[in-house]
Amino acid sequence: MAAALCAAETLFAYSEERALHELGLEYADCAAYFQFMSIADPTQASRYQLLASSSANLAGRIADMDAAAERWSAAFERMRQLLAEERAQLDVELAQYHERCAALLDDGESRLQYWLERDD
Repeated sequence: MAAALCAAETLFAYSEERALHELGLEYADCAAYFQFMSIADPTQASRYQLLASSSANLAGRIADMDAAAERWSAAFERMRQLLAEERAQLDVELAQYHERCAALLDDGESRLQYWLERDD
């Protein structure tokens, strides 16, 4: 029975290629977040630009470049739109991005493992 469950888990887990793609898209989201923050917080602009560049490089290396660029654009545009229309919601989302992106840059392997084990 346990072997059957393991086999079923393997059947539904993300392939390595798909897991890396999803991870790359997350790096693209983070690149957009860090780029946005480099504009929003000029006192930390160089730090955020370095993080944006690192995240974008990782995204481009492990995800489809066109998909990563699309994801970056959509995330950046959403932040820009929230800045203009819903500042309170922007603050909530930026806090979530900060937490996710810090964790991703700190330990990308754990996030990759999450995608490898995902079974939706």
